[in-house]
Amino acid sequence: MRSLLIFAMLFGLNAISLANPIDEIVLPENIRFTEQVKPLLDRRCAVCHGCYNAPCQLKLTSYEGLQRGLIQDHIVYDTKRRKSIEPTRLGFDAFGSGWHKAHAFGEDKQFTPIYDEKTDSPVDRLENSFIVKLVDNRRENPGPLNDQGADLYDSFQAEKSRVCPTTPQDLNRHLIDRLAEGQPSGMPYGLPALDDEQVRTLKIWVAQGSQGPESIKPVQSSATAGGPSDKEVLSALEQYFNGPSDIKKSKRRLVNRYIYEHLFLAHLYFSEDEADYRTNLPLAQRRDFYEMIRKVGSCDADAEVIATRKPWQLPEGVKEKNVKYCFRRIDSTIVHKTHITYLM
Repeated sequence: MRSLLIFAMLFGLNAISLANPIDEIVLPENIRFTEQVKPLLDRRCAVCHGCYNAPCQLKLTSYEGLQRGLIQDHIVYDTKRRKSIEPTRLGFDAFGSGWHKAHAFGEDKQFTPIYDEKTDSPVDRLENSFIVKLVDNRRENPGPLNDQGADLYDSFQAEKSRVCPTTPQDLNRHLIDRLAEGQPSGMPYGLPALDDEQVRTLKIWVAQGSQGPESIKPVQSSATAGGPSDKEVLSALEQYFNGPSDIKKSKRRLVNRYIYEHLFLAHLYFSEDEADYRTNLPLAQRRDFYEMIRKVGSCDADAEVIATRKPWQLPEGVKEKNVKYCFRRIDSTIVHKTHITYLM
């Protein structure tokens, strides 16, 4: 019975009764996030869930985005509001491993996880996974893509899709309601469903606990074409911005702030060999891009990131003389709509 249940969950037989949860089960091969899950998310999910206005603020370009989950309050899409809202930039204002710890997202930010972090049961993990539910719904209800002559514009009305269920039960009701209206809401939304192998990979990964990256890629220390290594360039840049200088301190601060205001959205790189930076290469193979950030006191990993709405602002209590200009590697998937490159 146990083998039948897990087989059913992994391969889409969702109608089977799951009244007797499975406590221990031998799953197939171990699924690795970096090598198997992330490339799948990059190919099928990142195009929509890869920028600041990602649906439900769910960022699927990094494991930190999966951990943060989706936002409950959908005010970001409220076209009638007249005032700006608090930003939710992942890695600055938002939850992230080791990022901006003093302001890590919690209940006050109204984000909710999309997978069950509290259970060790593979079946419970599968039953409570938002991704599994949405992917299965898309496969079972492909929608107008399979209907000759269907009006795609009417079938996929963006306004009706702007709903962010906050529990698996809410998601079930939403999917049923949308299906009754003839508006299937499975994922990928408005696109072909995932194939059997992709679904199998996702379900095994979820059943195994939705584990993150196995290791962190080190900052590249080897030089290309005889040039300096990334570590050497980063050290020189941070020394230039923050180290002793013959320039008057007030002038140096003004210049630093001016440069930061122009580069705070940029993806920085250090080699003129563009082939090294192709974004379609696996993360482990391509050269790294970096972003310029501000920190309080030092550029140490644990130092607080300064997160303000505008690049010339400072948080209350932080003086400009304590601002350090630092560089952080971009480990999330790079999408073209936010890829503004500068050669340093």
